[in-house]
Amino acid sequence: MSIEEIGLIRHAYKKGPAEKRSLEESGLTEEQKEKWREAVARLKLEDPEITYESLPLIEKMAEGIYESLPRKALVLFAATKYPRNKMTVDFLSTEIAKLAMEKEDKEISTAFIWEPADIAENADSLTKIPVGTPEAILENMKIIFNRDYADSESLREYLEGRSGDVSHPQENELTMKAANLDLAGENSFLKKRAELLKAQVEKLKETFQGYDGPVYFYGVGNHSSLIALDVAFNGRQKYQTIEEIPEPLALWKAKI
Repeated sequence: MSIEEIGLIRHAYKKGPAEKRSLEESGLTEEQKEKWREAVARLKLEDPEITYESLPLIEKMAEGIYESLPRKALVLFAATKYPRNKMTVDFLSTEIAKLAMEKEDKEISTAFIWEPADIAENADSLTKIPVGTPEAILENMKIIFNRDYADSESLREYLEGRSGDVSHPQENELTMKAANLDLAGENSFLKKRAELLKAQVEKLKETFQGYDGPVYFYGVGNHSSLIALDVAFNGRQKYQTIEEIPEPLALWKAKI
């Protein structure tokens, strides 16, 4: 058997710009607090970038994925370099592995895509499947800000100091307009990324063609990686409403 499903997941909820809570004040259970500490230590993160409330949501998501899997499967994961993505995929993968050990009703293996450094740096590498086009989207966000939102000081601060590690209430609105501006252009970065994504998916299918059992791939990325998937496999040309933009922990699957 081979690849049965390919999906991209937007990272968990980001903190607000002024959020400074401690783990002890998080409202998480003692078990969840320990999961958080272990993940931060394992990933060597100074700032995980996601909210504490995201953990129980990821646990629920992992359970849903686990229940949807057949009796035997290999679940592959990949994530981009940002702490919010690494933290999300770490929780997701460890929770699915934990469920497989506790329930003992399925033979589920979990693994991460790994490639040698010289291969992983290639634009079409399997490691980079979850990567989107953040620079292009950001540039369009700035264009739209100057055109439509120049009086908003909070948006100005969000964009000028933006590394993507904090949220803003109008983030999805800006993303929708930025994506539409790009997709309407003759030199669309998202359309180029979509074509590259198709090639990466074909490479992934070839790589695991001879695997003895079904393979499920989940990559954790940002807005633009899910939008590229939407363009590549769903024929997306334009977004009509903000609700069509992926929310945190949205899972979008490709029809391959």
